[in-house]
Amino acid sequence: MKTSETYAFSTIYTGQGIVHRGFLKIIDGSIEELGEAPQNSIDLTDRIAVPGFIDIHTHGINGIDSFNLTKTELLEWSQLLLERGTLGFVPTIVSAPIEKIKGFLGVLKSSEGSENGAEIIGGRMEGPFISHVRKGAHDPSLLRVPANTNFQAILSQFKGILKIVDIAPELDGAGELISELVREDVVVSIGHTDCDSVTAKRAFALGATLVTHLYNAMRPFHHRFPGAIDFALLEKNVMAEIICDLVHVSPEAIKLAISNKGAKRIVLITDSTPATGRPDGKYKLGRLDVLKQGDKCTISGTETLAGSVLTMDRAVKNLVDLKYDLDEVVKMSSKNPATLLGRKDLGSIKKGKKANITILDKSLRVRGVVSRGALIEF
Repeated sequence: MKTSETYAFSTIYTGQGIVHRGFLKIIDGSIEELGEAPQNSIDLTDRIAVPGFIDIHTHGINGIDSFNLTKTELLEWSQLLLERGTLGFVPTIVSAPIEKIKGFLGVLKSSEGSENGAEIIGGRMEGPFISHVRKGAHDPSLLRVPANTNFQAILSQFKGILKIVDIAPELDGAGELISELVREDVVVSIGHTDCDSVTAKRAFALGATLVTHLYNAMRPFHHRFPGAIDFALLEKNVMAEIICDLVHVSPEAIKLAISNKGAKRIVLITDSTPATGRPDGKYKLGRLDVLKQGDKCTISGTETLAGSVLTMDRAVKNLVDLKYDLDEVVKMSSKNPATLLGRKDLGSIKKGKKANITILDKSLRVRGVVSRGALIEF
């Protein structure tokens, strides 16, 4: 028997336009109709509907660490994200031994389809194929060179599970690995790199499509020595992540990126850690000790940033507070990550797409979601 519900909202930001005083008819978890609000609908006319947020770069939340992830923790993580309006995510592991990475991907594989919260879209490897010079919060003893690694075992065992791999393109064998990953439909992101702009351009010619947390863990901007930042800002077809916590990137740098690339090429991420949602204190990120103080996480005893305590709803609110229109922001929080991952069923509100919807009040606080077609109010 088919399930059917109709919801009326004050405003629907579809990711492709705005519908005022609109409604959504949802049948069996998919959007069947979108238009002006009819009678006999569930009244949410004091609420705003936006496409469910998708976080493609997150290491954990509320004490959960992808480095030592269990299936129980992964499913709890999935549930916790709903309250932040995130309906799809890509759990991300920092640099780790290959067997540890296999264990992480194995947990994702065994959990696929069993989550009741945000969809586990797949896994991401942020390392170990990154630069010692720009390692950030990665254990240097775990970094590897692509030329010395047989990656085929992971690709064959976790085909369809591994979605994104971060690579410093200046490393020996990086070009060959980028080509191999692209052939297997894995998204390649250039990050934790000291490469120059010529090397970055070569990586994208081979099929890389994304830049990892733009500005962070890469060669700083210099007017005579261009690097990945210069390339990412000038190359219109490249997508770039932004950690919009106003700690990792200043408002001015955020505006520079968006003005150069446009909303269609920016992907909001959290880079969240196990300290997210927890009190100030010491936590783990992989093997490293990190210190949370307010909105900032650092490697203990240093000023090196170690991920964030950001959530996607906060990232969206921060951008709106910087005077960006919500209809542009939802492209960065929802539509662009879905496009990057090839998920045509996600990322916007449109007939035939999955009914994954985040419900906000006028202050942009998350008040509920429609997940798999079912309304959950907070």
